[in-house]
Amino acid sequence: MNLILFGPPGVGKGTQAQNLIKNYNMRQISTGHLLRNAIKNRTELGLRVEKTLADGQLVSDEIVGTLVKDEIQNRPNLWILDGYPRTISQAETLEGLLRQVPSKTDLVISISANDAELVRRLSGRRTCSKCGAVFHIEDQPSQKEGICDKCGGALIIRPDDQKDVITRRLQVYRDNTAPLEKYYEAKGALQRVDGSGNPEQVFGRIQELLQKKGLK
Repeated sequence: MNLILFGPPGVGKGTQAQNLIKNYNMRQISTGHLLRNAIKNRTELGLRVEKTLADGQLVSDEIVGTLVKDEIQNRPNLWILDGYPRTISQAETLEGLLRQVPSKTDLVISISANDAELVRRLSGRRTCSKCGAVFHIEDQPSQKEGICDKCGGALIIRPDDQKDVITRRLQVYRDNTAPLEKYYEAKGALQRVDGSGNPEQVFGRIQELLQKKGLK
């Protein structure tokens, strides 16, 4: 089974993707991770998108589509797309890319939560500057404030987790990505999951859904 996870920033798509990897031997394709790695490595593409991401805006369909196609070609099955597509245009591009591989999307899961909770989650997130491990000042604090438990690196606030940027990111989501619900619903591929509560509760809801779809 190949899945697309989507929902607003901070809803927990990355966390649930990791749960799916551990429990179902799936592979996460996170466009956010791919882009951040490009920025960290100071590649030509990374330099092009750095300012765009810092401003909370969307990277061009051409750039993201190229990254996704390369990843899916390496393994055309048992993948989870996290953070892509974000627009109907990208969804249409993805369908064309999957036909070329060939591969297909089996299920689209839309995770939702209210804006106040999303702002709380994102503004409290801290990311290791060395290994990329993610913590939260309330939900998952590091043992020593400001220091990564895994590698000892400094914990930082990502530029796109600043409160003013979070507000812009949520608006961009509402304007560009939320319409994907109707797009995939019309294709009979969409399932909605309540993203409130702790990650274990949310994953329990996702597991129930997958079991109904025949994934054990």
